[in-house]
Amino acid sequence: MDSKNFSDESRGLMCSSSGLVGNVHQVKKPPKKAPLKCNNLLKNPSFEAGLTGWETDNVISSGTNTFEGTQLAQMRTGAASMSQDISLAGLKQSPLFLSFNVYAGNNDENSNGDLVVTILWLDYELHNIGAGLEFFIPTGRINSRARLTYFDVTERPPAEAAWARLLFSKGTVSNNTILVDQVILAPVGTTNLVENSSFEAGLTGWTSTTFVPNFQLSFDGAATAALPTTAQLSTLFQDVPIKHLPAQSSFLFSFAGLTSGFAILDVQVLWLDKNDSIIGTPGLALRLPNAVLLSQSNYLTYLDLTNPAPYGAVKARIMFSTNFVEINSVLRLDKIILAEAASPNLVQNPSFDANLSSWTAVNATALADNDNYEGVFVANVDDGGGLIFQDIPLPCGAGHCFLLNFALGYEAGVTPPFYGNMLVKVLWLDARGQQIGLGLSLVIPGNRENKRQWLVYADITGPAPSNAVMARIQFTKSAGDPNFSIQIDKVLFGRLI
Repeated sequence: MDSKNFSDESRGLMCSSSGLVGNVHQVKKPPKKAPLKCNNLLKNPSFEAGLTGWETDNVISSGTNTFEGTQLAQMRTGAASMSQDISLAGLKQSPLFLSFNVYAGNNDENSNGDLVVTILWLDYELHNIGAGLEFFIPTGRINSRARLTYFDVTERPPAEAAWARLLFSKGTVSNNTILVDQVILAPVGTTNLVENSSFEAGLTGWTSTTFVPNFQLSFDGAATAALPTTAQLSTLFQDVPIKHLPAQSSFLFSFAGLTSGFAILDVQVLWLDKNDSIIGTPGLALRLPNAVLLSQSNYLTYLDLTNPAPYGAVKARIMFSTNFVEINSVLRLDKIILAEAASPNLVQNPSFDANLSSWTAVNATALADNDNYEGVFVANVDDGGGLIFQDIPLPCGAGHCFLLNFALGYEAGVTPPFYGNMLVKVLWLDARGQQIGLGLSLVIPGNRENKRQWLVYADITGPAPSNAVMARIQFTKSAGDPNFSIQIDKVLFGRLI
């Protein structure tokens, strides 16, 4: 279930120097200039120009099993690496939001090779002066059962950093490959505010009577938080200080989950005052139905933007709770992220729990199931093709970039079907509703594996034109094989900075 979404006017969203806030009073004047850089900082992030812009060793471009577009990077058998140096000029020491998709290049599920992903800070002479992040994806996590989309946030670059080096390094394992696609590196408001976000220090910083540290099947690193019993009303939470941030801040939130059985998981971000009392309405409230994590057969990642924190909020409580986990199964959580962003989710009815309200649709319906990505309903686009779109007002949008995130669901068949190609666009509209530019365009191929799966996509638009007052988020699907529709769920659109 989603956090409540209202019109910008009813939520009182206004410009401020720190982003979109939820009160029309006591706001600062908007900045005279938008950030110098707000879009994806990488060159050739989806490898549509082969490996142009990347330094590679034992890596080739490939057109097989692409996540988005027509090409990807294939890290070949044995040790392989690829990197790109990104200028930090004009970013004012902003932390960076990282996203990428990985998949096994063959059917070997258990020996694909370790993958280390690192961001290094470099000075003007390209000398290493520190690390912004480093995480380890162990052998077996990247497999052929399901594609993985990773999210992370770096530390703040040191003042002397002029460049960031993004490095993917694959370990030596014979007869296997790793596929990498759709890489994002973009500025975000703060570092990850969560203590011990990947449970490498056990449950330090977290509170729970039922979750325990676990050292198997981690999403990254060597540990997870696991619930190995059918204990009722199990919770895991952390109270994150936010008093030092501007009033009514919104936050980027993410986590990864895995189960070996049926489980219902509720996820909330709650606001606490100085007395540790809950105030206001939840910043977000998600419900993962009982079959979604099980049917994925691997970790599934979630990304969201909270509503603005109410006045008086000094902490954000991240809470995971469940009252049902199937007997003899384990629920695992990993990679928890909370970072300041510049807006809430601007999409109305993003999880379709109000059916298709706020959306315009052709050959699409709202469907309920127990393995939806999130909530009760999804938008189902017909096998014969169809479309769905929403026009979103952009308060203070000129010159700013926006994060788009969504999940696409595919059903299994007797043989691998053709689902139809999905074209996803963000179009800039003027006050007359006329198109005045293209914010982003994704081409998602309709050839998919023969399995039930959710694919999680993220991208960053270019800066909105000065006369853009709305953004149209548009999904258009071509005709596919009979009885094979594509489902859309949890559409997110908002500003990171």
